[in-house]
Amino acid sequence: MAETLEKLHVEGTKYHKDYLKELAKEIKENGKWYALEKLDHTRLTRQDVKAGYIEGILISWGGGAYRWIWSTDENGLIKDIQAQYQDWFMPFVNVATTKTDQRLMIGFLNSCFLDDQSKLI
Repeated sequence: MAETLEKLHVEGTKYHKDYLKELAKEIKENGKWYALEKLDHTRLTRQDVKAGYIEGILISWGGGAYRWIWSTDENGLIKDIQAQYQDWFMPFVNVATTKTDQRLMIGFLNSCFLDDQSKLI
């Protein structure tokens, strides 16, 4: 199982990096992008909620589901954001997300999705 999760982490990290590049291009060309659905804390794992994550967005589904989840500070501003990846019948796993990735992700959310930085429009 550990080997499978490691493989999923590697595959998810590649997917994440490729997605951020495509997303930047999409926003530059069209000025917007879309997620499949907003996720509240009831759609996150207990472990994620325990770690302080309260909501997120599902970006893709199926064999290769991809989402972003985040926590907010006392003012409702995003303080931490994490990309996660999942394959069929496997749990979501965190993918390697750098500080630069996090800044990009929050910037994308603020420019296209969020009102007051934590409310999905």
